[in-house]
Amino acid sequence: MNRVGIITRHISKNYGTMLQAYAIQKYIENLGFDCEIIDYRAKDRSMRIKWLHKIKHFFYAMLTPKKYIMKFTNKKNIIVRNKIFNGFSKTRFRISTKRYETMQDLKNDPPDYDIYVCGSDQIWNPYLEYKSPAYFLTFVPEGKKTVAYAPSIGVSNIGTENRLEMKDWLKSVQYLSAREKRGCEIIQEITKRPVELVLDPVLLHSPEEWDKIAISPELKEPYILCYFLGNVQFFRDFAREIQKATGYKIVNLPKSYLEMGSKDHKIYDAGPAEFLGLIKNAAVVCTDSFHGTIFSVNYHKPFFCFCRTVDTDERSENSRIYNILEVLQLQSRLIKPDIEFSTDMLKLDYSIAHGLLEHARYKSAEYIRKALEQ
Repeated sequence: MNRVGIITRHISKNYGTMLQAYAIQKYIENLGFDCEIIDYRAKDRSMRIKWLHKIKHFFYAMLTPKKYIMKFTNKKNIIVRNKIFNGFSKTRFRISTKRYETMQDLKNDPPDYDIYVCGSDQIWNPYLEYKSPAYFLTFVPEGKKTVAYAPSIGVSNIGTENRLEMKDWLKSVQYLSAREKRGCEIIQEITKRPVELVLDPVLLHSPEEWDKIAISPELKEPYILCYFLGNVQFFRDFAREIQKATGYKIVNLPKSYLEMGSKDHKIYDAGPAEFLGLIKNAAVVCTDSFHGTIFSVNYHKPFFCFCRTVDTDERSENSRIYNILEVLQLQSRLIKPDIEFSTDMLKLDYSIAHGLLEHARYKSAEYIRKALEQ
């Protein structure tokens, strides 16, 4: 049996990050491979970058003291949630026995597998602090198969310096794919090679598959699940309009200080499995999260999604949302400030989107299967 090693982000206390790592590992295991996640912690940043990061957060704290005060007062709740995340990774992941904290660690003693897979999430976003050549499989010994499954660049454009860097790193990857259409185009421009457009790994699994690990909440009445990562008040105001029209309870998964300080129902003791159960059982979902959006789609929920940044921002990650909504012809679910809520918006016909999702799921499954088996 061929052994497969996956390098991805797997330890972040983020629902989407952890569930995409679980999804790719589980799917490859279901194909019959012996599979584990390489325990890479991406601590390659120089001391200069680390200090710049600390200084930036200090100034943010000065400008938005309420945000940091709220997070400090909710520290115990956040610790509880983090423990649940840790429990999920310990019970659901198969992780390499050796931990690698830098790219040099991987080069000095590379983990031994027959096939190496990188993906998914935003592991190829050049603007994020965990950027590393390790996520391009540059540490893999010669003669080994290397596969990229659904890595995301996350942004619509990258500069010349980053393109040159990526051009060198991409030489290590034999089978190329990306999660967004724009990502495919950028990689093709850089490498002059074909790149397959595939789904995020969480969409490789049907709702029935996710039900096997989902933990349903004890809530009995209909509720509007709000999962927001950004601090835009408009998102919350829109959810409030839904509540006024339906009488449904608002249930928050607090990541932003705005939810931490709200009087609505808050759930802190929710890890990835509870997150799935909350989406599955929600009457409506409101989110600015990419994975919050696609899990809502997978469970055929009435949902409304929002963009955390403006499109003109160089580092805007909006293309991720635009792409999946376009693929599934669900662009009407993207809510912008000039859109007013109406009760008709709660009716969502999934007949077309379901067919498109099944087609994209088949193509994505064929890509990963052929890449691993050929």
